Amino acid sequence: MPVGPETPLTYLADKTVFTADGYRVGRVVDVVIDLEGDGAPALALGDVDEDTVGQLPDDAAGVRIPYRGIRGVEDAVVLRWRIADAARSLDSAPGSGPGGDDRDAAGNGDDVDGDVVV
Repeated sequence: MPVGPETPLTYLADKTVFTADGYRVGRVVDVVIDLEGDGAPALALGDVDEDTVGQLPDDAAGVRIPYRGIRGVEDAVVLRWRIADAARSLDSAPGSGPGGDDRDAAGNGDDVDGDVVV
């Protein structure tokens, strides 16, 4: 199925997500859309491969990928980032330890879902 403006969001469910250079990141578990604010739409990932993105904080439920980071979707989701870029992005994610800034994808402070924003 070609992906376009009329593609149902359910098409993304359970798709495996890979970096641009082929490393597995995780699996799509939800689509995040901020209807009341100006937050960027994102994919929420579960079953995250910590060998790819680094160790997640203990309270993290998964990883959130902003749509702008998606290169393409077919049988899998491919990100614009390579493995090194994904790991660097995680360093500035909420709850990621020293140097992390407690902001979500929209820059709105603590992420209440416990997701890590890449």
